[in-house]
Amino acid sequence: MACRSSSNGCSVANAVRTDEPSTSARRSAPAALASADPGERDPDEPVETDAGQAAPEVDSTPSTTAPGPDLALVVAQLQEALATAGFPDLIVVVDGERHGDAVVRVTGAVPDEAARRVALESLTEAATAAGLPRIVDNIVLGEQASAATLNVQVSRSRATVSGVVAQWGDLQPLLDGLGQVYRPEQIDVSGVRVDAKALELSFFDVVGEVFDAVLADRLTTVLTAALSTVPSANIEVATVEQARVEVALGEILAAAPLQFESGSDEIVDSAEETLVAIAEALAAFPAAVLEVGGHTDSQGRDEQNQDLSRRRAESVVARLTELGVPNELSAIGYGELGPLVIPEATDDDRALNRRIEFRLI
Repeated sequence: MACRSSSNGCSVANAVRTDEPSTSARRSAPAALASADPGERDPDEPVETDAGQAAPEVDSTPSTTAPGPDLALVVAQLQEALATAGFPDLIVVVDGERHGDAVVRVTGAVPDEAARRVALESLTEAATAAGLPRIVDNIVLGEQASAATLNVQVSRSRATVSGVVAQWGDLQPLLDGLGQVYRPEQIDVSGVRVDAKALELSFFDVVGEVFDAVLADRLTTVLTAALSTVPSANIEVATVEQARVEVALGEILAAAPLQFESGSDEIVDSAEETLVAIAEALAAFPAAVLEVGGHTDSQGRDEQNQDLSRRRAESVVARLTELGVPNELSAIGYGELGPLVIPEATDDDRALNRRIEFRLI
């Protein structure tokens, strides 16, 4: 279902996490907006490493039934405690499905034994306060040692990998997994650093948003299998239903159609409020990759119509970029090739076909 300026709205679905079963993948048509120029006829118109040992458990018995604080929040608090104590490079991972059963693992390198004791004391104090007294010490000594970790940011059309590995071969299982979902040119590993003194790969983190529940499930499955030998992992690929974007844009476009000067790519002044509203709406979906497509009616020569539609799309992209839209946007001119109304019997028909269309890619 498409959301256009004449729509009555679309259903809204909440974001879902891939650790919950996905029952369906929703696909829908683009959000479109007629550039209504009444009477216009345009004549020129997409981890735990083997290096450390378990530290003694603190004498405290956590609850195994009552839920504790959000573990992601706890990890952030523990990392902050280590950073405050002077150890920002140590990495904390919490293993366990339930708060009471969770184990805190700390990985990384410190210069000497005295530094290790200070780091563990700071971590133990913060972890105990959070109700997580079980700590495994994977800290190694030596200034040259680095924790080997991989971080992956995924979207529908790209996977960006960063982190540290001891050798390029350590990256291969991850690349094999990503290769089952992405083409080679969609996988960016420029952020990966090779350090021959790095520890064995101990942790990987995969986060991102995609607009397809099936893709989210597939990413989680293949990456979990590909990196099954890594001691600790965090995979959070959220699914944002296309309907949420369509509802937001559809309501804006229905209330205030976007218009251009006749036969021109210049957006009329009155459309500024619409563009600002679109920019604000898209800010809630920063992971969405959008194609902005320009369309004309069938009046005029084909080549001129395609050029005009492209320039109009570029004008929209340029203005949204100026307004700070975080999304990846591309402008495409379709000319008269994608009409909404066939045949164009009236001026109103032609006005519906002259439009800017937002499509998720």
